[in-house]
Amino acid sequence: TGAALAWRRRLTGDLDTIVLTALQKDPARRYASAERLADDLRRHAEGLPVLARPDTLRYRTAKFLRRNRAGVAIAGTAAALTIGFGIYHTVRIADERDRARVEAAKATEVAAFLQEIFTVADPSVSRGESVTARELLDAAAERIDRELADQPLVQASLMQVIANTYSRLGLNPRAEPLLRTAFATQERLLGPDAPATARTRRDLGVWYQDAGRYDEARPELERALAALEAALGANDPEVGETHRVLAYLWQTLAEYDRAEAEFRRAAAIARTSEPLDTVELAASLGQLGRLLRQLDRTSEAEPLLREALTLQRAALGSMHPDVASTARNLGSLARDMGQFAAADSFYLEAIRIRRALFGNDHPDVANALNSRAIMLAEAGRVEEALTVGREYLGTLERLHAGPHPALAVAYANMGSMLAGVGAIAEAESLLMRAMRIQEEALPAGHPDRAFPQIILGEVYLRTDRPASALPLFREALRIRRAGLPVDHRYIADAVGDVGAALAALGRGPEAEPQIGRAHV
Repeated sequence: TGAALAWRRRLTGDLDTIVLTALQKDPARRYASAERLADDLRRHAEGLPVLARPDTLRYRTAKFLRRNRAGVAIAGTAAALTIGFGIYHTVRIADERDRARVEAAKATEVAAFLQEIFTVADPSVSRGESVTARELLDAAAERIDRELADQPLVQASLMQVIANTYSRLGLNPRAEPLLRTAFATQERLLGPDAPATARTRRDLGVWYQDAGRYDEARPELERALAALEAALGANDPEVGETHRVLAYLWQTLAEYDRAEAEFRRAAAIARTSEPLDTVELAASLGQLGRLLRQLDRTSEAEPLLREALTLQRAALGSMHPDVASTARNLGSLARDMGQFAAADSFYLEAIRIRRALFGNDHPDVANALNSRAIMLAEAGRVEEALTVGREYLGTLERLHAGPHPALAVAYANMGSMLAGVGAIAEAESLLMRAMRIQEEALPAGHPDRAFPQIILGEVYLRTDRPASALPLFREALRIRRAGLPVDHRYIADAVGDVGAALAALGRGPEAEPQIGRAHV
């Protein structure tokens, strides 16, 4: 997923995998020809394993069960008949067969449409003209309304796939209308709480969160979780994934206890799934580790992040967005511990992977650049930090036209670096801009609101303006005490800043206990 990236939801279905493989920037990672693409689409329609997926035992077993659903059900029915449930199970088999026929027909329609769309990327058709991922998606989105009007559920499924792929490419504004249309269709034809409708509702919630519209994200994600839990059971992997998605929203809203509980629930579901859902387990552990690092619980965070990275590299290979996210989080953990060389290695790995997958103008690339710029500044490599920071800031300004929490973070971080090299006027301007954006984009009392206030207060203190610094420090301390654990280092930092401002104002008796508490 801007600042919320570390969390962006994986695309896990076969159609999503086929689409993303067809859109790979690296020719060696794309389908070699339209025929190869067509073969994978045919295999998907027939319920066979697709070649773009890792050939794991779990994946092949799941495909076998889906292809042979009727046969497996018949075996189960024979056993059930011996204890008197023959009629019930016979009806259930018929229902399963009917659903299987519907799904197969739907998959065939989707496969045919995608095959026609992606064939234009084949060199024999494009005649050497480069066809970008965005052009392919735009072409598909434009044709869906016209060519699939008589297949509304197929149309909705394709809209959801294309919308999620737009989001993966950082083209979020193009995703929203497709998700809304798909959701309206599924709600009308399947009902508001059907699993397919709930999945699209969840995707809409993720879209709102990425856009900084948290009040709209929360009800969508909570209802999606309730619907999936009711339909699939409390321990279904999709329910676990939705717990993880909701956990990230709670983390973004600084509801840290709720976030931790949801992340742990997601990890527990993934760890007990049969067979083991390695990828989802790694995602949950990685995001839980990121939260614990944010809460200053380093000793708990590190083993979770390292386990997540090991699982992801084994299951997904070295060039995957999840690997980049966990590498970035491990880099930030190393930075917290002053291990700058290790941090830089992790950050450079994350940047390399994300640039290869998404290009330069993508929120995930910008986030990794931001983390590296902060580390470079802390390591004393100020000129490098400014260069990387300006690249990060420029990327986010191109991506976000209006107020967005990620932009506030960018302005605050750049303001801090500029103040460090004596560019005071420019630093003040960026820090004030960060505070204005946060007033619009973040809930009142959110702990992140304290960062630009602390930095601006330190600028005022450094330039002999302690009377201007003191109210900023006091407000930052109030915010942090309300939103962070009582022993968090950020609270101690703010207490120390208040004491330093009081001392600079000559109010020694008030300053001394503040400074003492900051060092307890």
